[in-house]
Amino acid sequence: MSAPSPHLGLSAAYGAAAWFAAATYIRFNRPLVQSPSVALFAVLVPVSWAGTYGLRWLGFKKRDHLIAGYSVATATATVLDAVAMLWFPELYGGALENGVVGATVLWGAGWGLFASVFA
Repeated sequence: MSAPSPHLGLSAAYGAAAWFAAATYIRFNRPLVQSPSVALFAVLVPVSWAGTYGLRWLGFKKRDHLIAGYSVATATATVLDAVAMLWFPELYGGALENGVVGATVLWGAGWGLFASVFA
């Protein structure tokens, strides 16, 4: 296994930007994300997969660098989600009542990590 990518800070910033985009989408599309939807979960598969190509574009060319970079990006986004859900739930526009948002976050994160291994 080669050394970790020197661009892990970049992947943390990528994760923060992805988190912000997703949180903003949830806030302004509350009806779409508040009830369980097969369509919403289906859309997240290619969206998560596309995230790996964003990191490749940023310079994560080697597979082990891509996996490490996507893992750091996902960890960053997950920590930001946890902080926001706990202390700033209004950021999500009241869409946290039934747990669907949390499940959606975990679903997208899981598919993204899976994609980073096989992309």
